[in-house]
Amino acid sequence: MVGNEPNDPYQDNLSPAAYAAFYHRFARIARRYDPTARLMVAGIANADWQWAEAFREAYHRDHRVYPRVDAWNVHNYVLEPQVSQLDQDLFRHRLIAFRAWMSDIGEGDRPLILSEFGVLMGQERHDTRYESPEAITAYIHETVRWLHETDYVQSWSWFASYTSGLFHGDLYDQAEQLTFYGQAYRDALQSISAAEPAAPDAR
Repeated sequence: MVGNEPNDPYQDNLSPAAYAAFYHRFARIARRYDPTARLMVAGIANADWQWAEAFREAYHRDHRVYPRVDAWNVHNYVLEPQVSQLDQDLFRHRLIAFRAWMSDIGEGDRPLILSEFGVLMGQERHDTRYESPEAITAYIHETVRWLHETDYVQSWSWFASYTSGLFHGDLYDQAEQLTFYGQAYRDALQSISAAEPAAPDAR
């Protein structure tokens, strides 16, 4: 995974052109040492396909070919202050749009990885972004179910395992025990596993 959230000013904070140059250098070095290396772009914040498009075009402008991307990778939080963090419609719309863009550029056969999603803000009741634990639990179950039942995303991961309270939604506490949200995420994953059809009898 080449970098992290290049389009976020609080993370890698790179323009599409700067990230294209960084990706090119990284890919050249990685494949020099391991020609079989498979590269995935940094987690593009907000699953922003327009930023991804600008990155591809900047790369093409500089190198006359489009970047070889073995998997596309996005992060998808609903952080806009005027929208609930639990807005399923916006969460889904971004992933559907990114997958449609991948098909439009001829890369619909590549995996789309959702390496971060969750509910980051509103740890305290007085916080304007506060959502009740029950509402977040429902969001976890509904989101995991939707991701499992559709094929827009091939792999996903809740953020985060443990941030020592820096962000909301930690799956584990300091004692490495499952938190309330960790239990909800475990239960959501177990529920989709239980719904899988039984494997055929090999006898």
